[in-house]
Amino acid sequence: MDKRLIVNKNLTYLTTQMKNILSILLVSVLLIGCSKEDEIQDTVLDSDLFGNWSDTYGSYCYDMTLSSNGKFVYQSERCSDGNFFTSNSGQWWVEGDHLVLSGDSWGLTDYYSVNGSSLDFDGQTWEK
Repeated sequence: MDKRLIVNKNLTYLTTQMKNILSILLVSVLLIGCSKEDEIQDTVLDSDLFGNWSDTYGSYCYDMTLSSNGKFVYQSERCSDGNFFTSNSGQWWVEGDHLVLSGDSWGLTDYYSVNGSSLDFDGQTWEK
């Protein structure tokens, strides 16, 4: 038999076996790679937080709106003259007992507690 024919048969056999092995590996990776941990979790919002919150801390006035669509707006300014105005907006959600603000300018997460129309968050007591 010609050596080239034997080499071609061996290469064809090896190529077929490699394709089978790669197919099995691909299926295995897809099955293992799609575990529950990798699924995107639904956003959790606490309806007790919906609304407009305000606080005065030192010489600054703070306002924060937490909407039912998961959006927030946060602003602060010096109470006496409105100077040093800053604002931020973005998305909010809760993780356990932490309120998370993920904004365009900055992000913040801290323990929160709601009692009626009072919110303890970020070292401040906010009123609705």
